[in-house]
Amino acid sequence: MVTPEIKEKVETIVNSYVEKNLNLVLNWSNLGENNIATIKKTAVDIVLLRDFSWNGGGFAKAVVDEKLFETVTFADDILIRSLKLLLLVKRNVHPQVD
Repeated sequence: MVTPEIKEKVETIVNSYVEKNLNLVLNWSNLGENNIATIKKTAVDIVLLRDFSWNGGGFAKAVVDEKLFETVTFADDILIRSLKLLLLVKRNVHPQVD
């Protein structure tokens, strides 16, 4: 179960990683705050789904399950542009929450 405390800790760690690596997003210099928020929320969903059986969306589930066709099918333009970053979040971000 994901408590508010766990979710907040995961959000802090994931958001920091995303902010440090936004340059991995295609055309990252013109993302805008709404798109950055979408990338952060999706990255958090991926980590929570992978580590805590969170109910993420179809895109996050496809990323976690490593289903390329479904990942691309569920992705909108901003998620396609940020796919490299989101895959690296899945692989490299492992928050230690107790």
